[in-house]
Amino acid sequence: RQLDITSHNIANVNTPGYHKRSLTQFSQSVGGIGQGAVTGSVIRSANAALESQQLQTTTVVGKYEVQDQYRASVEQLYGKPGSGNSLSDAMLAFKKDLDGFTVAVDSIPPSTVIAGAQVLTGQLNTMSQQIQALRLQADQAVADGLQEANTYIDQLGDLNNKISTGQAVGLDTGDLQDQRQEIVRQLGSLMGVQTYMRPDGNMVVSTTTGRVMVDGTKLQKFGQLGIAPGNTLATYVPVTAMTAVTPTQRIGLGTMGNPGLPDLTDELISGGGKIGALLGQRGQYSATASLPQGELQQRTAELNQFALQLYNTVQATNLNTTDVAANPTYDPANAVNQANHFFAGVYPNPPANPGNIDNAGTISVHPDIVANASLLNT
Repeated sequence: RQLDITSHNIANVNTPGYHKRSLTQFSQSVGGIGQGAVTGSVIRSANAALESQQLQTTTVVGKYEVQDQYRASVEQLYGKPGSGNSLSDAMLAFKKDLDGFTVAVDSIPPSTVIAGAQVLTGQLNTMSQQIQALRLQADQAVADGLQEANTYIDQLGDLNNKISTGQAVGLDTGDLQDQRQEIVRQLGSLMGVQTYMRPDGNMVVSTTTGRVMVDGTKLQKFGQLGIAPGNTLATYVPVTAMTAVTPTQRIGLGTMGNPGLPDLTDELISGGGKIGALLGQRGQYSATASLPQGELQQRTAELNQFALQLYNTVQATNLNTTDVAANPTYDPANAVNQANHFFAGVYPNPPANPGNIDNAGTISVHPDIVANASLLNT
């Protein structure tokens, strides 16, 4: 038997999550005279403290992987200054043309200024659209991550049953324990996780805030609440029913038809892992509570502020566009008279709750100027 265990250890030396096995041996004597040794049970070598530290590291790595992925995508949208296709390059080119047009009479034709402005506004429009696309991608990735977590919860419950049953009848459950620990590690890449063992071989798995997901074969899974933060009077809906988890939806942990579930969304964000990082990227929305903006929300806000500053700065020049009509596409409730304005599609004074106003996504050169460049005069 010892040879079998040694061979098993050698064969699995490169297997992820494998723990070395050893065979216990006891000396045997009769009447004080040694009679050799007898073998006992197979022991799985595991260091609980080391596994806990590895689990925490896995959660941190999962968080940073998501953050790096989305930050790299946003950085690519802005472009590298000096490359000729970055936002800063488009802005500098437009400013150079505008300065030449307004300062040196006839040195830059109006059509050149308009073309440069269209490049700049087109780039802002595209960046805004692509950041919104990244937020939608994060919505779907949150749902996918929660479904993956629920799969791991099911698998852990099944393994708990097999391990506790096997140990009760003296079977070697080392391979099953390795599988369980590997699944815990995979779950830990999605969110902060902590574990402890019961004497019967069952493992209890919870979030780092103590929300129990697995206790033996008793399971609680992730689902959507679709409620305001802090509200616990919602009925659990399985996450498998979702195509995406949008910023207006909240996340709970429970069982089918169980009312009064706690809202765990903010706990998942602070707990780290891939799901927390995804929620932190796309941000949350609530009509009743003020929540920190996600990183992608912040990038959208920065672009909107840039578009507004561009609008105000160009209007502060001595451009004469007195024949430009008001933009007819504005919402009448928030419209402003855009006569004499070089740009259109911008809310100069957005309301306190801007809602879906997206200046970077809608800014454009005023269509009347595009149609008639002669309206642009110094």
